[in-house]
Amino acid sequence: MAFFRSLRALLIRNFIYRKRRWVASILEFILPIGAVAILVGIKISVENSQNFSPTVVPPKFRKSSHVLIPFSFQDYVTALQAKRVCQLDPYGGYMTITGINRWEWPVPFVKCDSRRCLEDGEDASKKYCEYNVLGLAPGDGSANAKSRVNSFKQYLKLQYPQLWPEENGSSEDDLPFNYPFVKDFPSSAAIDNYVKSPLYGTASTPKLGLAIVLGSGTSSSYPYSLRMNSTNFNSPENEARPVSRTMPRTDQLYDSFAKKESHACSLRERAPFLGKYAKRSCQGQYISNGALTVQRLVDDWILWDSGAEAEAEGGGSGSTHS
Repeated sequence: MAFFRSLRALLIRNFIYRKRRWVASILEFILPIGAVAILVGIKISVENSQNFSPTVVPPKFRKSSHVLIPFSFQDYVTALQAKRVCQLDPYGGYMTITGINRWEWPVPFVKCDSRRCLEDGEDASKKYCEYNVLGLAPGDGSANAKSRVNSFKQYLKLQYPQLWPEENGSSEDDLPFNYPFVKDFPSSAAIDNYVKSPLYGTASTPKLGLAIVLGSGTSSSYPYSLRMNSTNFNSPENEARPVSRTMPRTDQLYDSFAKKESHACSLRERAPFLGKYAKRSCQGQYISNGALTVQRLVDDWILWDSGAEAEAEGGGSGSTHS
């Protein structure tokens, strides 16, 4: 009963208050209804006008010349093996290096500086080119993670024996450098220590193009991460502002206010030139830094290691003979 007495007193008090301010009370009820009525009236008056009529946008198909096809890892291996020679450009009058377009070079493992060339026909492979290595590390100290690292190396040796000339009987001159292309690390932390070493970039401590960290998992789970250089650029001639970011941030999807891809991934002013696609394209930047190519390599290894590739081939052959 006490509740109802309190409620009755409150209602009487509110009624007296409204009675004394009856004009304001009426406006409080009328104004919201009037505002909604005005908005509805505006909508009805303009919804059939020309400015609000639907527009049919014709389909637009890209030309083949506009299609960006990333290099495969086999292309990377070929780039490592190719002989590089200084060559005088017949039109520009400046030096170039054979097989490399400094404006569109998507191989993070081969970096050649044509500015250092002294004469036409000069061998550039060992004098003016830098060859980065591929790092490989387990995600933790478990036997499973280490086993997957060994499996990945075995896959590389089967698919790309050219990277181990000393083991497949070919000449060591097939590669223009005398250190292993695949470098093992005991952990991801060891990669950090490696790149912070004062000897980093010397003959005894060659630079990393990128690194693959393989975690432990189940037969259907293959966790891994790619450690990229977020300030990488593949043509030394295109150097610009130091430590400029040349890769999209991986801790966020896209710029919240970006309406186009070019708005989300445009390089900062005076950043190194990566190519006409990579300049304003997230995908182009991933291609330039090797992320998509190496991710495809890891995915192919997963199919091989899990047995899915063999099952697919077996199923294909079975259906052929049926």
